[in-house]
Amino acid sequence: MSVVIAALILRQTITVMAVLGIIVVSFAGALLVWSSGGDAVNG
Repeated sequence: MSVVIAALILRQTITVMAVLGIIVVSFAGALLVWSSGGDAVNG
């Protein structure tokens, strides 16, 4: 039974880490675009 609980916790942790990773990467990408060529993007 503990194995099932551990698997669920592990899966949830991986999901949270993946979501956080996507948020961080997208935020970093937006920041990079804004800092390097924000004026060109905004016109």
